[in-house]
Amino acid sequence: MALTEGTFEFNLFLILTIILLIYKGILSIYLLSKVRERKQITGKYSLDFIFGMFLMMLCLFISRFLFLFYDFYFTKFNPATFHIEPNVILWRFAMDISMLGYFFILFTMDRKVLNFKFKGIFAYIVLAGMILIAFYPVSTPEDFIVLSTIGGLGLIAAFILPIIFFYIGIKTPGVRRYAFMIAFGIIFFAIGSALVIQSVIDPLRKAYGNDIQILIFALFFVGKISGLTLVSVGVVKFIS
Repeated sequence: MALTEGTFEFNLFLILTIILLIYKGILSIYLLSKVRERKQITGKYSLDFIFGMFLMMLCLFISRFLFLFYDFYFTKFNPATFHIEPNVILWRFAMDISMLGYFFILFTMDRKVLNFKFKGIFAYIVLAGMILIAFYPVSTPEDFIVLSTIGGLGLIAAFILPIIFFYIGIKTPGVRRYAFMIAFGIIFFAIGSALVIQSVIDPLRKAYGNDIQILIFALFFVGKISGLTLVSVGVVKFIS
């Protein structure tokens, strides 16, 4: 089901998307300021927690900006056009940028927080997903469903990062509240992201009709905004 430009649903989703962009932009700028402060103290840039969070948020900002054009101008949420070029090319590019952010934060947290306990394996799984997204052949709507499912590999971060922050919160009472806020924020953010994976939304669309797509995208934005709010506040307090 396509959304008609100018309708209430179309305008609402566009406004919510812009709000998401503003949130991500503000947090990216804040994290960059902290990276620069750290550089002034140490004299060099290092791939630490702050830098990893900045790279992830910057990638999420850029990918959401690209998805804005994909959703509202190229496809208008019409599943029949998701797999058609150049639409799918833009989707691949936006998704790979998003997953690049997850790669950076997973690698950083493994190396800096867990002393490379997992040898970067979760980050490398995301990297493998990026390669598959870039080259997996798509010519039918069914192919795009598979491609979208591969994109779900980026949600590995949704399972690993909360565990890390819960661990930090349990072991470090002084930052427990903020570590837990980040963990729950990532979970809410990931749930919102998972709702629009085509292997999830397509069966719901077939079972309940195309109108269910409006509810799903509304829940997508609620999950994203609430999750990002928790992450934003948690990261600011955690760093300070």
